[in-house]
Formats: sequence, structure tokens, C-alpha cells
Amino acid sequence: MSYLHLGGSGTSDGNSSDTKNNSINVSRNSYVSLRNSRIEGNFGQAIQVEHNSSMNLEDSIITGNGVGIDYSSSCISIGNLSTAGIYRSNLISNSGRGINIWNGSIVHINETNITVDASLITDTYSTALNVYDSALELSNFSNSAFTLSSLDGSEINMNQSSKLSLSGYSFDTTSSSDDINVYETEISLSQIPEGQDIKIYLGNDSRLHFNHSFSSEIISQLSCSSGRTVDNVRINMPGIAYLNGNNSTLIGNTSPECIVAD
Repeated sequence: MSYLHLGGSGTSDGNSSDTKNNSINVSRNSYVSLRNSRIEGNFGQAIQVEHNSSMNLEDSIITGNGVGIDYSSSCISIGNLSTAGIYRSNLISNSGRGINIWNGSIVHINETNITVDASLITDTYSTALNVYDSALELSNFSNSAFTLSSLDGSEINMNQSSKLSLSGYSFDTTSSSDDINVYETEISLSQIPEGQDIKIYLGNDSRLHFNHSFSSEIISQLSCSSGRTVDNVRINMPGIAYLNGNNSTLIGNTSPECIVAD
């Protein structure tokens, strides 16, 4: 679909006033492609993709959805073995979460800004990308800056056997929270804009790989769990960072629990 406009100021055209309904549902081996579109003012989520379905979203704007929700919710949900590609778009969520990715799904996001706050709900915590048991690739190879912004929380939260590949993205570092907060997750960093103030927390069984030759600091604070031991038996490993030939000065401050390997 090359153009779709749902909702907007002063109208509910194409949108549901029931918070249980979404503007677009893509389910059970289905596929949707949206270009040059705008989804605005829906009472529930903007888009839900689930049950082995797929979405392609390009050059579009999603903003101001979840106006009837009083709990933390995403503007886009992608789950249950689904896939999605999001390119050159702007996503703005005021309901606490940007994109939820869960249960074996794979998502590629390219040259897309994601801005999240919790102004529509009673919760005060927000996160731009919430990932569980899935893979996420964030990339920007252009000369323009693209940013993840979460007003009061981590920009990226990941858990349970997830994978993150990050290239060319900036973070809104005004929040006091860690920008990337992960557990049981593998992170690959490449071509990150240097001179940033990124804060990362590596929880149990998490790994951070520097897959690029950097010349200056890109992480201001690296914090890690200490792992978990039961009856002198190691159950979970602490967070580990692999420099892969880079200098340790890429990391400003490192908590004593972290293992930093060459």
C-alpha cells in the first residue's frame, strides 16, 4: 500500500475508539507493506504483527496512538515468530513503549527515529525498544543522524536469548537510566558515532562485541552483573565485553563486576 492515513487531528477516521483494537492487525501468516503513510490518534496500538506474519514499513509516520490506554503499551508489537523491516520512518509513542519484539521474531530498523515518553499513562518509566527472545538489527549508514530517545528509561531493553546488532545510531543521553539494558543477550557494535555518552548494563550471561575499529570513547559507563552461583556452582556468567583488538579506552568507566577481554 503506497499511501494510508488513519486518524488525525479532530477525526477518528479508520481508527478504533476501543483500546483493545489496533489500527492494523497482521496475523496468522499474513503480510502488510506500507509506504508514505501516517497512523495517528488510535485509542489502542498502531500496528500488531504476530503468528508468523511479516511487515514492511517505509517513509511513514506513527504518532499519538494509545490515547485511550492507561497502562504501558507499545505503538507497534511484533511477536510470535514474525518479521519486520522499518525504514526511513518516524515513530513517536506517548504510552511508555515504542516497539515490543517478542517470542522468536526478527526486526530490522534502518534510518528511523524512535521517540518515547509516558505522558498518556500513569507509569513514569519508558523504553523505545523492548525485546524478548528475539533479534534486532539497528542500522544507519547515511550521513544523517538518527536517534533513539526515551524520556525516563532505557532506550533498549532486551532479555532471554536475544541478539542486538547496532550500527550508526545515536542515543538521547539526557535520561539518568542506562541507554542499553540487557540480560542473556549478545550485542554487536559497529560504526557507532564516536564521542557519545552511552551507558550500557550487561546482565547475567550477556556479551558485548566491538566489531569495528574505534579511535575514541563510545561508552561512558559499562556496568555488569556479577553472575550467579548456587552451592559453589556457577549458574550464570557475569557480563563480558570483547574488545576484539580495540583499546580499553573505548570504555570510560567500567564496574568491577565486568570482565573485559581482548
